[in-house]
Amino acid sequence: MSAAGYRPIERAVDDEPALREYVGVISRRRRVVAGFVALVTLTALGSSLLQAKRYTADARVLIQPRQSSEEIAGANAPVVVDRKRIIDTEVRVMSSESVRSRVEERFGAGTPPVTVMPVEGTDLVSVSVTSTDPALAQAVANATATEYARYRKATKQADLRGGSKALQDELVVLAKQIDSLQARIDGTSGAEAATLKVQQDTARARYTVVRQQADALTLSASLSTGDANLVDPAALPTAPVTPQPLRSVLLALVASSVLGVGLAFLVDLVDDRIESKEDVERLVAGRPVLGLIPFREPVGSKSPNRVAAMDEPEGAMAQAYRSLRTSLQFMGTEHDLRTIQVTSAVPEEGKSTTAANLAAMFAMAGKVTVLVDADLRRPTIHRFFDLTNKKGLTSALLREDGADGLLRKVDGVPGLHVITSGPEESFPAELMQSSRATELIETLAQQADVVIFDSPPVLSVADPLVLASKVDAVLLVASVTGTTRRQVSRATELLDQAGAKVCGTVLNHVRNSDMTVYGSYSAAGDDRSRLDRFFRPAGV
Repeated sequence: MSAAGYRPIERAVDDEPALREYVGVISRRRRVVAGFVALVTLTALGSSLLQAKRYTADARVLIQPRQSSEEIAGANAPVVVDRKRIIDTEVRVMSSESVRSRVEERFGAGTPPVTVMPVEGTDLVSVSVTSTDPALAQAVANATATEYARYRKATKQADLRGGSKALQDELVVLAKQIDSLQARIDGTSGAEAATLKVQQDTARARYTVVRQQADALTLSASLSTGDANLVDPAALPTAPVTPQPLRSVLLALVASSVLGVGLAFLVDLVDDRIESKEDVERLVAGRPVLGLIPFREPVGSKSPNRVAAMDEPEGAMAQAYRSLRTSLQFMGTEHDLRTIQVTSAVPEEGKSTTAANLAAMFAMAGKVTVLVDADLRRPTIHRFFDLTNKKGLTSALLREDGADGLLRKVDGVPGLHVITSGPEESFPAELMQSSRATELIETLAQQADVVIFDSPPVLSVADPLVLASKVDAVLLVASVTGTTRRQVSRATELLDQAGAKVCGTVLNHVRNSDMTVYGSYSAAGDDRSRLDRFFRPAGV
């Protein structure tokens, strides 16, 4: 038995950035990303179209710093003011309940809210109102600015009148003081009279100054506008600010794309099932995917244990198995692939179906083929060909009987012989590890062109690892959405540790849309690959 050509493959360390892995995750989960993006985008679009249109009106008010009554009267020197602080204070005043209540008296309790913001770098304040009624938004914005101007004018006038009243009170006091000094001057003479005269002149000078201040405050109170002017009244808005379907869709598209990528990584972390040929190729680096077997639902009452190569030789599944056979034959030109083990990581991945169909295809290509059911725990090969299982592989391994008496011919497929599993035994792994098993494999390899072994799953029992070290090649079968990446990776690792020569993989249950097709499956022999025709004798 040749061991040429195949060694356990050492997985090289990829020094390239992890960007390739990230792109691979996004590619695998592209349906998740696309579905999430479509859902969020359509939801945003629908929400935008269902929203009521809202309009915003914007008025501008010019704010001038307040002056105290003392500054207006000229009693004190001008002081340096913090204009930003003043503007911020007036913004708070404009947003206060005092101004708000005045506006609500005009428009009622349904008055839309008002947003007051300073215009950066200026003494202007923006008054914005948003409402479903554009006319109402305009009216409330202008009314708020107007009521604030009135409120500011009233408070300033009150301040000025208060200062004027204080000065008027002082004038009364000064007038009484002047009259009192005059009476005392009239009753005295000499130095005392002169002293009283000086005091009286001082009082009169103060009276003149205070009177001027009082007159200035009175005049300012009558002329004051409050130093708040509506310089830019709100216009009637014609275009709604919301909804904006295009803007909403673009924002939803960007946000959902970012979140969709995150969701893809989350799904990939939680669900690591095999979904494509690329998934398998990444996990078994260096081994090709030799076959893609399409998914097919059970038809009627027919048994699921069917050999498509025999029942529908021109069907899609038969063509897929024929392509798998061709790939193995092509590899056989460089390496001796006389004994081939078919296994999987876990049960129910289609390994027995693959083994049965592959054996039939080799026999139909003119090869003397022996199919051995080495799954001694859950044998199924005999069901594919309607054979009994009273005698089989275990019979040969437990007794000195050779394999000749156990070979069963298959009707309708010349050259195909089957060895069923035989009676169930308690220690299958020990049987496969025996020298009798090695001798039997070598004998079959000498008598047949191809010997195919259907073995148990790698992760279930030790049997397949024992057999894998005795054959020329191992074919690992996986299933779309059935096998996980972790299982395939672990199975490959165990086979490598056992010294198995894994020649490639087969991917079962592939969707038709994902199949790599070089010709129509429904076509006859004219559309078969040239390699297939080369390895297939005429008339088959």
